[in-house]
Amino acid sequence: MTRCVASAPAAIDWRAQVLGNVARVFHVARALHIGAGHAPCARGAWQAVVAFDTSSRAAWRFSALVGLQSLLVALGRSEELVALLDSAAASGTPTGKALQDFSILDELAGADAGEVAERRAAELHGDLDRLIDIRLWFLGVWHVYHDGLSEALAIRDTLTALASVTGRDPIDAEDFLAVRARIAFSRVPGIDSLIRALEEVKTARPESSRRRLALREREHHLRSEIRTRLTGWRDESHRRVSRLAESLSAHIALAGGDTADAIRQLERLVPTAPRPALTWDPWEGLGLEWMLLARLYFARGDLARAVEVARQLDAPASVPNLMYVPASLHLRMRAARELGDAALAEKMRQRLVALGRRDLVAWSQ
Repeated sequence: MTRCVASAPAAIDWRAQVLGNVARVFHVARALHIGAGHAPCARGAWQAVVAFDTSSRAAWRFSALVGLQSLLVALGRSEELVALLDSAAASGTPTGKALQDFSILDELAGADAGEVAERRAAELHGDLDRLIDIRLWFLGVWHVYHDGLSEALAIRDTLTALASVTGRDPIDAEDFLAVRARIAFSRVPGIDSLIRALEEVKTARPESSRRRLALREREHHLRSEIRTRLTGWRDESHRRVSRLAESLSAHIALAGGDTADAIRQLERLVPTAPRPALTWDPWEGLGLEWMLLARLYFARGDLARAVEVARQLDAPASVPNLMYVPASLHLRMRAARELGDAALAEKMRQRLVALGRRDLVAWSQ
């Protein structure tokens, strides 16, 4: 990391570094990614993991793709971003499709990726009745900002209904089976064999009262075990789906013209995810919502609060949130000027220049 920062990415044999210790390169990329303070080296490290990792951990490569795409958005490298997204689409893999989902947020963050995002939104809409909760959110957000308020409302209602089922306590096998196809991360160890055993008990035809009693006791035991196994899944699924519904509801309120209600809803949103999800999942990092709230504060003249909220985009917790950093810097620069804080305005300007985002600096002249 020090050698790259001190010299240049070209001075590093990235292939040898990845083949020697991919975990080290990955964590270097993560550290350099923060705030885009060392963007060239972060980009080189992310690209190296994507290109050269041969380990069996697919998560390394996908996470590197997440980091790379958010960095390209921040740098304003839309052509390279679109090439990356098109490559993901051509792969036809689940990883490729997952990265394409991000194109919707890339476009909302200011990248020139509208065609890719529109194509992905059309694909998601065509599969609407089978979409998992996360993709429902992506599509709902797309509709909110592309004249599809009625579609967004319907998606919000679907998410709310899913949240209702996942919030049941206790949650039974029937509840799980009713929604598992629409809930992400629904692999619960051992649950399928337990449910199959429960179905066998339920369909059995006992020939004696003694056998009937034994089956009843067996069913009670299986249901108890299933509820125990589903507790963690229920809690995390309910937390996430509820958050997705709340987020989408705030966007809908703004699109419907109720700015005050949108602000109230956005103010209530706080990160609640466990660290891995908060680090890599854009719906957990709240970058889109924080940037929207900062803009709403700015529009109503509450400049100090706008700066305070926009500053949260600098936090290192969320990798995808980097895509909103240039817009955050731009807003803080404008707010600082209006507040008479020349030092802060200059600091924000310098950071934009370092990112190569003179387009945003020029926009504010």
